[in-house]
Amino acid sequence: MGRRDQLWLSISGMDATGAELSAVTWLQSEAIRRASAAGVTEAAFSIGVDTAKLRWSEQVRSHHEFFLVSRTPFALATFALYQVARTVRTVLGHRRGSGSSR
Repeated sequence: MGRRDQLWLSISGMDATGAELSAVTWLQSEAIRRASAAGVTEAAFSIGVDTAKLRWSEQVRSHHEFFLVSRTPFALATFALYQVARTVRTVLGHRRGSGSSR
């Protein structure tokens, strides 16, 4: 507070029910809580497994792909169509694999 080479951090108004959590975990929990209230159903953390992520779930799903799409209307529309076709193919593949009819 009086020294230029020192950083002082505080979380004002910390809820007592979160006292056992680290500051970052508490902030993540607030972000997740607010997103959930807004209808979000999944939280995506950065890659890799660490203790902080395992506080939320022991289930880890890795997705080894990404898409880089231009923001032009044509590129966005083309990508949207690709995603629909991919989803339909996946759903039909699961149905065929389970033995159910079309």
